[in-house]
Amino acid sequence: MSATVEDLLKLLEEPDESPVSSHSVDGTKIGDFIGSFNITAGVDRLPNHVIWYTYKKVYGGELSKIEFFRQFKKEFIQVRTGKQRSYMLDGRSFDLSREGLIEAEFFAESHKRNKSGKEKKRRKVSKS
Repeated sequence: MSATVEDLLKLLEEPDESPVSSHSVDGTKIGDFIGSFNITAGVDRLPNHVIWYTYKKVYGGELSKIEFFRQFKKEFIQVRTGKQRSYMLDGRSFDLSREGLIEAEFFAESHKRNKSGKEKKRRKVSKS
């Protein structure tokens, strides 16, 4: 059974019915998050902290930040501006109001990892 050119063209023209990913990590599907918030690729540059806040606080996700973004970057385009990592997404799926952005940034700051031991020692030495 061979497909004709017309059949192949029809397949290309049909939209993909499942924007949800089937990736599963630790029994949790990242695709569920993507599907429930209807996250799609777009032209808005959304910083990581906005996406992370939405996943952790609004959605109630269980994955660690590192594991979440490992899976998330398989689905969407990651861009960098200086030290800031962002994703090119459609912003309508996220709270981009002033209050929403401030809350997401505060959440990210309060959940940062501690500095390494070497850096702490350098600070103590330079203060003395």
